[in-house]
Amino acid sequence: MSWDVSVEAVTRTTVYDRNVTFNNAEIFYSALGCHFRELEGKKGADVVERLRHAVQDIMAHPARYQAFAPANGWGGVEDALEVLNGLLHACEDYAEGDCEIHVW
Repeated sequence: MSWDVSVEAVTRTTVYDRNVTFNNAEIFYSALGCHFRELEGKKGADVVERLRHAVQDIMAHPARYQAFAPANGWGGVEDALEVLNGLLHACEDYAEGDCEIHVW
């Protein structure tokens, strides 16, 4: 007779990484209903619906968000949408796991 003994470790792996310009802050705030930095520490599963709504709203009303596009050309609606879609897909793909958002 015997026992099997094992130790399992949860490994932290970055599943989405993107530099995000501050120039899109107004677009993010309007679409998400919060400051981008407020996503810090949130579980992916807890923000999937917020991200999905933000993506759908930008796609449905791009002119509304175009008003927030930075005059200097760094960022903009397409850039913000790319970031939000990236976050959404990463959070959806890892919704069952311990996925956490970090903004710094």
